[in-house]
Amino acid sequence: MEKLATFLNGYEYETFSFDRLNYNISSLDIGQNFILFFDFDKNESINQMIELRYESIKQQFLEVKKLFFYLPNIKIPKDVAKIFRYFLPHLDPLLHHRFDYKVIIDLMGDFFYESVYEDILPALGYTGKIRTGFLLFEGGDGYVIRFSNYDFKNKLKNPLDVIYEYIKHKNAYYSEQIFSSRRRVDDNNFKDSLNKHLDAETLDKIESFKRALQEMKNTGQLLYALPILKGILKEHSEAINLESISQIQITNDYKIILPYFGRLEIELSDLTKSVYILFYYNPIGIDITELWKYEAQLITIYTNISRLIDYDAIVTSVKSLTSPENKSIYTHISRVKSAFYKVMDEQYADHYIIKSIGHGNTFKFIPVIKPVDRVLKGEDFF
Repeated sequence: MEKLATFLNGYEYETFSFDRLNYNISSLDIGQNFILFFDFDKNESINQMIELRYESIKQQFLEVKKLFFYLPNIKIPKDVAKIFRYFLPHLDPLLHHRFDYKVIIDLMGDFFYESVYEDILPALGYTGKIRTGFLLFEGGDGYVIRFSNYDFKNKLKNPLDVIYEYIKHKNAYYSEQIFSSRRRVDDNNFKDSLNKHLDAETLDKIESFKRALQEMKNTGQLLYALPILKGILKEHSEAINLESISQIQITNDYKIILPYFGRLEIELSDLTKSVYILFYYNPIGIDITELWKYEAQLITIYTNISRLIDYDAIVTSVKSLTSPENKSIYTHISRVKSAFYKVMDEQYADHYIIKSIGHGNTFKFIPVIKPVDRVLKGEDFF
């Protein structure tokens, strides 16, 4: 299949490489399935043409699975800081300040300004000389195709038509290849795995954040945020390394605190919190089929945490939980998972939940806890 360049005879264009936001937070990347019009020079004829044809252009490219973005028509959502805090919880204070809606409106005003292109285009990876035209990604390459008032008045064919024809031709070619293949990709495995151990409230919250982020991608709103996000991540790049996430802190009054995330507290019911702290004090891990071996330790933890006055009731609850015939430990492990997934994206939460290596493995642990580190610190494991 030919590259887009072979269709661009007669057009001035440049190629460039896509600049990802960050490999560790791919959920926030804008993606490459869009076409962006940009204009530093206020080419009135081109802008008027796009304004008049805006809805039809969008619909045309949706047919070939491309989004068309015209920045003057894009507005930043009011809850943008809330959305980003879920996907970048460790940068919460910075995100709250930089993405405060009132601050953004003060910076941008209620009108579109052309200089925003000076921020957005380099954030995507383009630093070339073309000042008016269309930016898109095809076959892993970035293209910027020039189209100005001069081209328009001289009746040069609109590059959008050329781009559309190329993508339609390419899609037809690859569709033929796909239909001739028996290979089937099942993309529901992750979702099924995620849904299996999360309660409905948590799933609704996760879906609301993911829908909001997807809406920002689909409408081009994420483009406005991209330069600010890249600036924050560049300033604090050391904080994005998921391999160096800090430890969990259990306070004297048994609060579960995550220092890495602005001292975020994870709230759990007393017995579920006691189970989590049991795993915290046993960093090597626990085979939950042998939970009865930890009965005395769990009674001690639960007694310190529980608001129950009746000691016999505490003992009864723990004995029931640790009984080999009782499977309620899975409920508590699921509640822990839900608590973390409510406040942060799975790429972070999975470091802190109680999990195993491989599905169905009964030996479970908290991944972020490194026994060697904690032994060196002289912590008491009970």
